[in-house]
Amino acid sequence: MTEYRIDLKEIKSREALHDLLEQVLPLPDYYGRNLDALYDVLTDWSGKTGILLCGVRAAMENEGMEKIIRGLVSVFMDAAKENPGFSVTIEDEHTDKEEGLMENKTDYIASAGQTYIPFQKNIYTDLMPFDPPAKPDPLLPPLELTDEAIAKGYALPSQKQHFLPGVTSEMMDWFWANMEKGYYLWAPGSHKRFNWVKSPVEYGFEDSVHMIAETTAKGLPVFGGEGVQIHRLHLDEFYPCKTALKHVLCEGVFNDIGEFVDSTIHEWEDVPGGLVHITATVSNTKASMPPGFVLKMIQEDPNVKIVPNWATDHEDYEASQWPIFLPKLYELWKNHPDPAQNVQCNLEVALGEDGKYHYIAENGPVQIPEA
Repeated sequence: MTEYRIDLKEIKSREALHDLLEQVLPLPDYYGRNLDALYDVLTDWSGKTGILLCGVRAAMENEGMEKIIRGLVSVFMDAAKENPGFSVTIEDEHTDKEEGLMENKTDYIASAGQTYIPFQKNIYTDLMPFDPPAKPDPLLPPLELTDEAIAKGYALPSQKQHFLPGVTSEMMDWFWANMEKGYYLWAPGSHKRFNWVKSPVEYGFEDSVHMIAETTAKGLPVFGGEGVQIHRLHLDEFYPCKTALKHVLCEGVFNDIGEFVDSTIHEWEDVPGGLVHITATVSNTKASMPPGFVLKMIQEDPNVKIVPNWATDHEDYEASQWPIFLPKLYELWKNHPDPAQNVQCNLEVALGEDGKYHYIAENGPVQIPEA
């Protein structure tokens, strides 16, 4: 394969962009220095050719360049769909702060445990038989998007309600900060991978990131490919609904140019005998491209069938397992003395004067006891 690396971070004009493309790529003399002409060239290329795009987010931050760079990325992605011999990869980028933190990290990554790699081959494990969880009685009012969220292009394609007997809000708050302890119990046979990319211990709850891969049914491709990064989202920026239950988690996925693509909302509160729970999916209809793992799956198999979790009974399967394992797991851990191994958080929310929901607790990085 012939590969080309295009570093965009210093590009500050349309003219400079096309100068760079002509410098790096074997474009013909008749190249028209516009994106339509670039698309025509890329789709006509023969043989195996790969493009590595670097500095995408940095270039988008240059004045007047966001729309131009988004258009460029869209052209590369569309050409990759059209030309089976052409592929494009967008290099993951970190801020200077993240790079500094990464330099101090070891190779240890908190994981949910042993698993089979490659994940895509482990898709024929049986799932556990389960009964869908009961619904709240009475049903909770459905979530509704705010006008601001609608204007951003957000949609709410799915929401499900559950009653979880024997589970408390304290247990559920703890679960989300300690997912490595129970991820494989949460959907046995379905969940294939878990590890923290940015753990709550080091980064605090709202800035934590984990990586997962899972299949929604026996024989279906692993959703997430080798792994998809799930970001915990700041509520004041990303929680899109008019109302909320007492405790909320909002986590989501971004594409390779930093656009928010979709999120899963979990919210819950105590009731007699257990808690009521809502899981909802929010999608961004204005995102210009899907997340990287979806693009990779399509490039590897144009006929792949990608089924989102919300379109299956996967969310009911997950919810059905919480009453089975979480009270027992929480009981085992609740008196464990090390705060770096038994992370505590409070995911109760309140509506602020700015009209946004916020956590009432800081939920920051864990403070380790000192002598």
